[in-house]
Amino acid sequence: MTQGFCGTDLSVVPLYTGPSSCLWALRSLVVAFALDRELDLFAAERAPLPVERADFSVVNKTIDWTVTGTRDSGRVVLTLGANPPDSNPGVGPYAFKHRAFEWLTHRPRRPNSQAALYGRHTYASDAPLAQCPAVR
Repeated sequence: MTQGFCGTDLSVVPLYTGPSSCLWALRSLVVAFALDRELDLFAAERAPLPVERADFSVVNKTIDWTVTGTRDSGRVVLTLGANPPDSNPGVGPYAFKHRAFEWLTHRPRRPNSQAALYGRHTYASDAPLAQCPAVR
């Protein structure tokens, strides 16, 4: 398991994340294995996802979020009503200056991608924030 979303790409990794932070992701797997003893989670029958069955829309008015799915494309979109409709900030590049600073100071120095992570109006399954290279 890597620290970045896509292997060594740290452009969207928050500054507070360290080299061992990715191990926290294993906690959910440990909980799943522990709950399996009581709930038999892994014996559940396979079923199509909601977007594989039909178009859908789920609205949470309390937080002003809408999740929609389109069966034909398989696309799932999360819309955050509180963020401006034209808000689509990009991810800053994890440039040489960031890597050099980290090497010299042994402290994280990543681009500030907070706006891209939390300030967008929509997040879509077919438009990831970071482009991962193809696995060979």
